[in-house]
Amino acid sequence: MNILQKNCVACALICILSVTAAPARSTEKTTVCLQWTPQAQFAGFYAARDKGIYKKYGLNVTIIHAGPKCPVVKTIASGEATFITSFLTSAIKFRADGLKVVDIAQMSRKSALMFVAKKSRGIKNPLDLEGKKIGLWFAGFQETPKALLKKYAPKAKIVEVFTGIELLMYDGIDALTVMRYNEYHTLLNHGIDPEELTVMNFADFGFNIPEDGIYCLEKTLKDNPELCRKFVQATFDGWRYAFKNKDEMLEIIAARMRQANVPFNKAHQIWMLKEMENLIFPESKDSVRLPETTYLKAANILKSDGIIKTIPPYKQFYQPVLKNVQK
Repeated sequence: MNILQKNCVACALICILSVTAAPARSTEKTTVCLQWTPQAQFAGFYAARDKGIYKKYGLNVTIIHAGPKCPVVKTIASGEATFITSFLTSAIKFRADGLKVVDIAQMSRKSALMFVAKKSRGIKNPLDLEGKKIGLWFAGFQETPKALLKKYAPKAKIVEVFTGIELLMYDGIDALTVMRYNEYHTLLNHGIDPEELTVMNFADFGFNIPEDGIYCLEKTLKDNPELCRKFVQATFDGWRYAFKNKDEMLEIIAARMRQANVPFNKAHQIWMLKEMENLIFPESKDSVRLPETTYLKAANILKSDGIIKTIPPYKQFYQPVLKNVQK
């Protein structure tokens, strides 16, 4: 073996030893349960997972979904999930019932809830809902709609709806609870013109209570605050990626939905993605994502309706891990 060959062998050995000696970058495993079936409502989580953003923060995140037959609260109570998403009102009830969840990131800044009705039914505003049949979701999320009805139409007849828009389409009910980013656009996709509908945004009638937030148990935040911070930071990075790359995200969302046997409609999912951007990163520059006044309004709705007996203290419930979140 000549000198050149010896040097090559030596270099090769050094490279092998260097690779062997270098410690593998470890990732911390965790699970998030999203409160409904796969759709663009959760695009930020999909982007963070599929584009390696969670991995960049040292996280190995498994995403699971709740739904009408599997409430999200069960997954965090059992330890199946470390993080969950939830409506604010639902999470306040979880806390008041004894499950010590904390809001570590209020994603949505304003309410997307609406009542919609056909103008042909003579409904122009919430007062016209008095005595009418109103569809409310069977699988929870009823607190704010019930509060609005209590104020404007206390004699309205509540009809529990599992999911879908068919009862409104075929005049089985007079009005339906919808999310602007979801069921409202589904109605339009089914051929109803916007001019045919009366739209009652909850925010326009004193019920601007934001919905989606990220939650964990109080113990998780206390024991591992860095995990919580990294998860939230990576998720918002995922949202930024999703909003800047909408066409690519549609492919990712489609794959998630088809894997779960959920029908995919491209026009509907792009509508939802755009509406989520308006909810998470609105034009307002206000850095306070859940003001105490908003929290207390939501909690008082629950208390006045007998859903909770006591209001959890704001500072115990809302413990954001990021001081500010900008687009």
